Amino acid sequence: MFNIVFVLSGCDYGKRQQSYGTTVTTFDAVNAQNPQFKTTITNIVYDDKVRPESVNYNNNKILNAPSIESSGYYPAKNVVISDPESGIVNYKLWVWQNESWVLQTGGAKQPPSVNKIYGMATPEFIVLQDSNHDLWVYSDVMFNGWSKQTLSSSVYKDSTQDSNAIRQTNSGHNPPSVSRVYGDPSPSSIILQTAAQPHGFWLNDEQIPKQLWVYNGKSWNKLTGGVKQPPSVSEIVGKPTPKSIVLLDKSVAQNLWVYNGNVWKRLTGCDNQPVAIHNIYGRYPTPKFLVVRDNDNVLWVYNNSRSDGWVKYIGGSNLPDEIDNVYDDPAPNSIVLKDTNFMLWTYNGRFWTKLTGGVNQPPSLENVAGYPRINSIVFKDRNSKLWIYNGSSFKSETGGVDQPLSVDRFFGHPSESSIVISDNNGHNLWVYDGYSWSQQTGGSHQPKAVDLMFMVRQRQLQE
Repeated sequence: MFNIVFVLSGCDYGKRQQSYGTTVTTFDAVNAQNPQFKTTITNIVYDDKVRPESVNYNNNKILNAPSIESSGYYPAKNVVISDPESGIVNYKLWVWQNESWVLQTGGAKQPPSVNKIYGMATPEFIVLQDSNHDLWVYSDVMFNGWSKQTLSSSVYKDSTQDSNAIRQTNSGHNPPSVSRVYGDPSPSSIILQTAAQPHGFWLNDEQIPKQLWVYNGKSWNKLTGGVKQPPSVSEIVGKPTPKSIVLLDKSVAQNLWVYNGNVWKRLTGCDNQPVAIHNIYGRYPTPKFLVVRDNDNVLWVYNNSRSDGWVKYIGGSNLPDEIDNVYDDPAPNSIVLKDTNFMLWTYNGRFWTKLTGGVNQPPSLENVAGYPRINSIVFKDRNSKLWIYNGSSFKSETGGVDQPLSVDRFFGHPSESSIVISDNNGHNLWVYDGYSWSQQTGGSHQPKAVDLMFMVRQRQLQE
């Protein structure tokens, strides 16, 4: 079982079908970790007698459903949904509890509406932003219901609003408003970004100072804008916690900061440091280890166990030149990258190895698939040929007898013993088991070809 977020499609997929007193609806399922990836899930069934009367399924958003398996014609118990009020973008919040729907907005000591829900909400713990950009937390254990965590007398400038629509306030010991929540909030950890009142002339919204606040289960702490702190926050990378934050500030220059729960440390702009950050690589960067590319396409590696911190890698016969991409999660003893000359390089913690363009090597690199490590890499070259590297030798797996002629896309997480691709010859699907290929489309009793977009979305949803 994996947690997902359900969003009902607003297009024709969302049409309802009536059958035996039930509502059968088609949803777009959105990966909670990667909300940009969607797929369609059908036949989620609700009984008309228990659903909120105002739900319009063509526009409804189910913002959290950690256990969406239906029980008969009833939804599972842990379901949190919101539906739009007619003609406006704000949403009501409904919670399925004790075999009935409970409306959790619009009442006394409740949020007036829902604009966003953060993290994997459950009926026991919900963190949301209302239409006024205020943060609300629902918890029976912590607050015996709802608690508004931002100051109603705050200053907030929404770039989508008219400049006159600014709520004037004084500061306090709580954040003035919320524009974003990072990571998955919990009763002991909420990390949010807010926006301060703009002063003077700002070239763009990125230059308006946005502040970072952290809730530790008892109180709020403002972590930016003070002495020996980042001036503001533009982006948080990785999976932040109150004791581990990697922050990028673009308000003045592209400065990188790390926080260990006590103090901040700036990692850019000084001698033997990157001047500006172009990319930070890896799914979960931490203050202990970072791999970045600067604006000159130079690779920098930061390890807080080293006395000098940063190491700069560029040029020479044994070093990559300017870099184009670093793949998956780099580690101190495993970095896989592509340079701007379409060459593949690996780093084992001691030295670099160039794996393409030489004798008995693939000629070039187009793209690396899955989660590579220095001793296990599946990739295609610029001629769309597939190669497998096991740490010591290469094997070509396209263009031969009973092999695909070329590779168009990879699916899933390829390894030496399991590869799924589509080819460039009719978009046929091929499966490799470590020994031989089998074509899964184009034959009798097989699909004609693979639907690439659906396959990509389905794979990314399952990740």
